[in-house]
Amino acid sequence: PPREPPPGLCGGAGRALHRPRREAQVPLLPQGHGADGRGEGADRHCGRSGFHRHFGRQPGGHIHHPGGAHPSGGQSGAVSAVRGGVALPPAVRKGGAAGSARFGPAGNAENFPYKASADAPKWLRELGLDCYEYQCGKGVHVGEATARKVGAAAAEHGISLSLHAPYFINLANPDRDALQKTIGYITGACRVADWMGARRVVIHSGALMKRSRGQALETAKKSLAEVIAACDGQGFSHITLCPETMGKINQLGGLDEVLELCALDGRLAPCIDFGHLYARSLGADDGEAAFSRMLDRVAEVLGPDRASAFHSHFSHIEFTPGGGEKCHRTFADNG
Repeated sequence: PPREPPPGLCGGAGRALHRPRREAQVPLLPQGHGADGRGEGADRHCGRSGFHRHFGRQPGGHIHHPGGAHPSGGQSGAVSAVRGGVALPPAVRKGGAAGSARFGPAGNAENFPYKASADAPKWLRELGLDCYEYQCGKGVHVGEATARKVGAAAAEHGISLSLHAPYFINLANPDRDALQKTIGYITGACRVADWMGARRVVIHSGALMKRSRGQALETAKKSLAEVIAACDGQGFSHITLCPETMGKINQLGGLDEVLELCALDGRLAPCIDFGHLYARSLGADDGEAAFSRMLDRVAEVLGPDRASAFHSHFSHIEFTPGGGEKCHRTFADNG
């Protein structure tokens, strides 16, 4: 007889969904947004849901998000609860030092009550959230004036900003013309991030393109070195690039692959998408033990200081046995 699907899986014909372990009232996210906060898509979505968080050390360390007054009324170093903006106790890392995390959406929610992304920081503060990832998935189409408005609003309301670079990026493509396009996408994203005051830009590492994982990774490492040099040359050395773990099996972006990319330069930070890792493992990487193993691996490869300041995405993802990630869903949609 068919077995009951294990926790974390939703049974179906050849598919499973990443189901969050913790109940949370999270705004339902749209299929991305553009300069006006609406209309652009990501990789494939069945009603996308995304949520991201920034982790960093307490004030005084060199981190993306320093401490200070918590916008929802909690204390510096406290983690903002997803529900109701209630302050949770400070997170404690191994070794006893207190850490902190910031929570917020990637893109604007379906119930976002305004027309422009410049209004998002105010709304997020009212919800008790404290960071926001601006989406440029289908291209960098935001002008300087709009970007600066978003940045000013974020500063006013205590919202930390990051930006997702275009999905077209493929660091693993050996074609030189393709690399120049990738460099343009990333430096363009850094330019907008700089206007906004965002200090992190999330990037994809690319596809295997019918090559071995080792071959694709070596190409990506060489490409990323050129990207970093280009960003430095254009004055964006202060912006942290965050290679993201990916959900499709034929993509470069397993945890060890992302960590190997990040080992190229101390300024790089991994973007750990737990839903993607769940999907590409076909449901194996789930639960506290799996998450602890992932975070321990980050510390093992990059060191405890860098491991304490990573970037994170987590979302509700449908996957197939043959390919990993199929699409993103909202947290309310089980397919």
